Amino acid sequence: MSGADIAAEIVELTRPPNADEQAGFDRAGVGSNEIWSEPNGPISVGTIHPDGGTFTFAEEGQQAFLIPVRDEFDDAVIDAIAWRAVNPARWWTRCGAADWLGAACVRMSWVLDKPMPIWRTPLAWLAHRGHGGVALFWPTCRFDLIDLAIIAEDPQHARELEQRLWLPRPPRPRVFLRRQEAA
Repeated sequence: MSGADIAAEIVELTRPPNADEQAGFDRAGVGSNEIWSEPNGPISVGTIHPDGGTFTFAEEGQQAFLIPVRDEFDDAVIDAIAWRAVNPARWWTRCGAADWLGAACVRMSWVLDKPMPIWRTPLAWLAHRGHGGVALFWPTCRFDLIDLAIIAEDPQHARELEQRLWLPRPPRPRVFLRRQEAA
């Protein structure tokens, strides 16, 4: 599935948040500017069927908020992330193509040698106007963060990040010199 297909699905199969949903975003610290401004949006609402770590759009299923996930270099849609208001810490991607929500911020942190805020949820990311990132796929994301200063949400989050990012020290290679034969 291409990013263009995902973008078309979002346009065709979702709707804008209604007044009650918008009020919930306002209570969470996400104002209407963040809802509709790039790179954070537009946020939409759709009916999904979760399946493992991905989702499909469905006529009957769970109502979820959706954000298009954009490529860090050319801003094209490469995936979408869906989450439910009752548990924003649980999310699904449309096709599993994205590692980060906010990938451009990860790269800019590397380029500018600046600390990188990591958020637990898409909702927290939105509340901070899309500054920083949400790791969508930790096996890949952990390597993006090697030697990068990270800003956690709170002390518990800092401990969680340290556990996720800890890599066992690889075994030390044993290197030998080949002996020269006497001539």
